[in-house]
Amino acid sequence: MHTQKDSQDHQERGGLEKLLPVEVGRAGELLVQYRLMKGGISSGQLTIDCGVDVVAYHRQAQRPITIQVKTSRPQCRYERTKLNWCVRRECPAHYVALVDLEGDRVWLMDYASFMQRAQQQRDGEASLWAYIHEGGRGVEDKLGGLEIEAAIPRIFVTCGGGGYYFSLYP
Repeated sequence: MHTQKDSQDHQERGGLEKLLPVEVGRAGELLVQYRLMKGGISSGQLTIDCGVDVVAYHRQAQRPITIQVKTSRPQCRYERTKLNWCVRRECPAHYVALVDLEGDRVWLMDYASFMQRAQQQRDGEASLWAYIHEGGRGVEDKLGGLEIEAAIPRIFVTCGGGGYYFSLYP
């Protein structure tokens, strides 16, 4: 819950790096929704925290998909910059969207793919991180080909009759 002091502190700080954690998460969810919309997919946010942030639906698909959105801002540690995302092991969503808020980048993968790529699993969470190298490269080694624009056609697959069906395995 935000207090008046939180709002006042935020106004004094300004800038992307000064966003409150809840604002970072919300911005990531909005970026995912924007990219889905550009890909012809309708979506909406849930108002409760249940492990699903966005529900996406193509008007010709047989059913919607659920997405857990995880947003990261670059963190400097030991003179290296990295992005880090953590997902609960008991995530009810079909898909996980990873957002690099500063780079305006979004990757989308099914939950099983996230768990396979996670470098660490403990205390009910799985963590995936990637270092950003000079010029913003480095993340591509772990997440290349999973950009949301490339994932949308694999997730909502066209049937022979012109309809769409939902694929759990992009």
